[in-house]
Formats: sequence, C-alpha cells, structure tokens
Amino acid sequence: MQQVKIRLIPLLLIGIILSSTRFVIAASSDLSVKLGQPKSPTNQNSFPLSFVALDVLDRPITVKCFKKAPGDSVYSQFDSDKILNSGGNSGSCAVDSAVLTAAGSYSFYASATAGTDEVNSQIVSVDFNTSGPGTPHSFSKEKITDCVYRVKFKTADDGDKTIKVELFRSETTTISIDGTGRVATLFIGSNQDGQIDTGIPDCGKNYYFVLRAVDSSDNVSSLVGDGYTKIITQSTQSTTSETPSGALVVSNNSQVPLPSNQEDISTGTQSEDKTTEEIITITPSSTVLGATDSPQNTYVKLAFFLSVLLAGYFLYRSYTKARR
Repeated sequence: MQQVKIRLIPLLLIGIILSSTRFVIAASSDLSVKLGQPKSPTNQNSFPLSFVALDVLDRPITVKCFKKAPGDSVYSQFDSDKILNSGGNSGSCAVDSAVLTAAGSYSFYASATAGTDEVNSQIVSVDFNTSGPGTPHSFSKEKITDCVYRVKFKTADDGDKTIKVELFRSETTTISIDGTGRVATLFIGSNQDGQIDTGIPDCGKNYYFVLRAVDSSDNVSSLVGDGYTKIITQSTQSTTSETPSGALVVSNNSQVPLPSNQEDISTGTQSEDKTTEEIITITPSSTVLGATDSPQNTYVKLAFFLSVLLAGYFLYRSYTKARR
C-alpha cells in the first residue's frame, strides 16, 4: 500500500501541473490584441499604429505600444497608455517624427493588460525611407500624329530605386503635379529607356509635359521635361495604413457591413491634402522634338524654305547679269 501511495504522489503532481497549465492557456485566450500593418515601405514620418483589443470577460483593457528603431537592442514604449472600455475596442498609437528619427526598418508591437492577464500582439515592421529615386534624363517629345505625343526618356542609374515614372501634361506652361495633371504612369526600373504615347484632348493645340520617377516608398525625383520656369501647383497626401491579412478591402465609395471577425482591423485612409505653390526651373536634358510639328506648321516651314531658295536664285541671276 505504501508503494502505491508513493507512486500516486507524482501522478497527482503531474495532474495539478497540467490542470494549472490549461487554466493559464484559457485565461490568456480570454484576452487578445492585434496590430494593423502600416504601409511599408513609406516616406511618411507620421501615421497611426492601429490596434484592436478584446476581452471575453468584459474587463477594462490597457494597451501600450512599443517600438524598436534601427540600432536599438530592446523595445521601448512610445505614446501614452490607451485605456479601453470593458470588453475592448479599437484604437491607435501615434507614430511621428519623434519615433521615426532616421531611415531604416522599425518594429512595433502592442501589449494589452486586463486584470492580471497580459498578452502581446504580433510584431509588425515598417521600412522608413526618404532618400528618393534619381531624376530621369534624355527627355524628348514628338508629335507623331495630330492627336498623339510620344515622350521618350531614360531613368536614372540609381541602384534599383526607380519603380515607375509619372507623366504630367498641360496646354499651358503651368502644370499641376497631382491627379488632375497626371496623364500616364509607367512601371519601369532603373537605368532603362522608356517611351509613353499619350493622346491629347484637342488635336489643334500644343501641349507641355514633365515627368518624374517614383520609388517603392512613394518618394519622387525632381521633374524633367519642357524647359521653362513657371509656377507648379503640387498636392501631397499622407500615406494610408494597409489592412492586415484577412481583413476586408473596401473602396472609398463602397458601403459594406463590418466583418463578423472583429479581430480583423481595417485601418482605413488617414489622408490630409496639402497644396503648395513653388517656382521651379525645368531644364530638358535633350532637344525637344516635334513640339510644333502639326501639318500646318510643316507647310509653313516648307514655304519658307522654298522662298529662301527662290530669293537666292534671283540674287544669283542679278549678280551674273551685273558681271556681264
């Protein structure tokens, strides 16, 4: 009997440990916190780090946000504690220039506390980059038909920073560098020859063009195009946070019910339009071709050339008669 009792003691201890382990797992599953994935890479030094925290025991929740910057060995808290209502809610911590102090990769996570329970979210990373791509060169434009311009260029040899170029057009030398002036986007890499054929609204008018390169962080290069100095109206927007895996992607004009899984965060668009005006000088890197080469202009040039020939002929005849 004593041997039986001795053998039962380890079994009882194992049972107690297992039961307490199950209790800890169940308790931790009552509380959850999840982060949304901000846009990455990005050139924006200010954006919300969105989260959702839930507690099935309907307790108040405190959420703290932590970051690790390039070169840091440990995480540190930023922004203030976020106190959520009983049961949980969504919220965000503010990432700003005090957090993103230099270019590089940043890591973030959130910690949620309810009662004696504490859980951490997954880690999300953001690549912060403001260096920008190189400016395209060898710009030229040619009016290949009455209603179509052909723009040629070469992207900069900038170490694969360029991922696309944007082409802007205007019938005057004031060009809006925003959605109203952009007429084409071409995905192209670094150190490549590019060509864009673009139609024009009025075939009887001449049009002006500029283009710029864009990198994966939405940094842009300087402009290249028709040579002139004019006021350029430029609009910029703050970046948007992406939805985490599994969340619904909703267009700006859509109206859909919220997903039943409340742990999927749809951070939405956090945008702010800013309009500025600046005087810039755009110098073409090569001769602008075909800027006025409509059929009418071609006839005018031909007539002028023939007139010069005829005048030269008559001057020659007068000179020879005078020598006789």
